[in-house]
Amino acid sequence: MSQQSQGSNAGRPGITRLVVIFIAALIGALVIGFIIAFILALLDPGAAAGVQLIRDFFIIAMALEGMLIGAALIILVLQLARLTNLLQNEIRPILEQTNDTVKTVRGTASFMSRNVAEPVIKTGGFMAWMLAILRELLGLRRAVARRGDSSMPEEGES
Repeated sequence: MSQQSQGSNAGRPGITRLVVIFIAALIGALVIGFIIAFILALLDPGAAAGVQLIRDFFIIAMALEGMLIGAALIILVLQLARLTNLLQNEIRPILEQTNDTVKTVRGTASFMSRNVAEPVIKTGGFMAWMLAILRELLGLRRAVARRGDSSMPEEGES
């Protein structure tokens, strides 16, 4: 059970890491937006230098987001490679062993059916047949004995 729980927890730190990176990127984008708004409030709206500065901030923000997306894609590819490795090296042998076990159980059940259950059933049927015949024979003997007793007069009657 501990191996199963360790195996299921092994993928969780990667997912947690991705969620933390996503939240950090969102917070970073908000901070950059506040910085841009602050700069816009301080600068003269008509100044060309202010527009260039805002453009530069957007370029930097887009580059950071691109790097973040690239890192997320790399993590995704690595996780996919780990999953493929898991399927090939761990789950396939388990399935093959399970298939072998099922074949063994099927053969054992067939053997037990042929060599144990079938003879026991036939013997039980034969014994039931013999008991039925004996019951009938004893029943006929009793019936004949009762008729014979009732049709003959007793010694004191005549």
